Formats: sequence, C-alpha cells, structure tokens
Amino acid sequence: MERAKTGLGGRGATNDLQQRVRRAAEQCLERDGAVGPLELLQQMLFLQPVHFQAWQKGNPYYAGLEPHIQCGPAKLEKTYQHFHDWVRQQGLAPVEVPYRRLTPNGPEILPVTADGDVERERFFRTRYAPAELTDKKAKKRLDKLDKAPEVVVYELTSPASQCSECHAEILKGSLLFLRQTQPLCLACADLDQLVFLPSGGTALTRRARKYSALSAVVVRFSRARNRYERQGILVTPDALAQAERECGEATSRG
Repeated sequence: MERAKTGLGGRGATNDLQQRVRRAAEQCLERDGAVGPLELLQQMLFLQPVHFQAWQKGNPYYAGLEPHIQCGPAKLEKTYQHFHDWVRQQGLAPVEVPYRRLTPNGPEILPVTADGDVERERFFRTRYAPAELTDKKAKKRLDKLDKAPEVVVYELTSPASQCSECHAEILKGSLLFLRQTQPLCLACADLDQLVFLPSGGTALTRRARKYSALSAVVVRFSRARNRYERQGILVTPDALAQAERECGEATSRG
C-alpha cells in the first residue's frame, strides 16, 4: 500500500520524468555537442524523428512542427522545466540558430510553430552548448548547427499535380519541388538544368555531388514502409561527366 501511495502522489512520476529528461539531454549533448528542445523531444520520442526529418525536407504536412509533438501539455511543460534546470546546472551557454532547409535560391528558415509566434520560435531554435569552448571549436559547433539539410525533390506518386507558378500539369512519376508547401515543376524551381543520377554507385554519387555547384536529393514515398526513400540525386551535367571520368580512370588503374 505504501508503494502505491508514493506512485499515486505523483512524486515518483515526477522524479522518473526528471531522470528521463536528464538522461536524454546528456545523450544529445554527447552525440551532437549541443541540445535544444527539439533534439530532446526526439530523444525522448515525444517527437518522432521521422516527423522531424519530413519537416526539414519541407513536407507540407509538417508546415508547423509543434502540433506533432506527442505529449500532453502538463507533462510537456514539466519536461521543459526539467530540461532548463539541467541546462543551468551544467552551465551551458545558449546558441540561437534557426532551423533551415536548402532551396535552389538559398537557405529557407523553417517555422516550428503553426502560427509563427516569435517567442515560441525563439524558444525552439535556442540550443545549448558548453560555455568553455575555444573560439575555433565554438565556430565549428555553430557551423554544424547552422548547416541546412540538402535540397529535396519529390517523385510524384499521386495521379497528377499542378505547378503553383506556371500551372503546368505535373504527371505521376515526374519530379517536383515544394516551396512553402506549394508544388513547383523543376523549371519553375530552377532545377531543370540538372540531370538524374540513380542511387547505387557510391563513388560516382560522391564525386558528382562534390563537383556539382547545385544538387538535390530525389525521394519517393513508400506506402509499404510509410516513409520517403532516397532514389538518387540531381546534379549538373558537367559534374556527372567529370565524376564518370574519374571513376573510369580509377577502375582502369585498379
């Protein structure tokens, strides 16, 4: 009976949550060198990593990521309190860096909240890192945090869509780019000069991406696995030609 009272009183549950928060925060800090609310929530599985990755890629279903956090308001508030208590105890320094994704026209800031609330956005984009880092290490850490994911292009699996800019029909199996949830054909996205390189050749892909001034990852949604799967990349024709030459020379030398 005494053990049951302890559990029902809530103190044991609070301590358990506090330990979970601390353990998850420490794991994130050790792995990434910095930790913020979104990283913490993923580690605790209050935010599914697959949802976070889809949001980073510009999937319109995740235009605002906060509504996809799977935790009740009261428990979530306690989680944030425990997290900031831990941050203070560790003496970590705040680093405010927005989440971005790459587009053909440069990086695009990703909103976390559904309504664009300024204070909430600042809360989510503030991450914490050791305060005693040297200037060189601090810059390296900041560059890592500020690095945006690759440009992502989607292979259309639905019957058809329409470009939101030129209104051309985008047929099933064709490629499209999403700009702030709106579909664009590759011409309107300024990606039509690129050529497709299928997945499979690791060395060729690595070299082609290295030489291409602009590149994009091509993904297709798999209904069987309920996730987007990589199909290949888009690169400039010159980059692909140079990569093919180098791979051919390497093969002949071998």
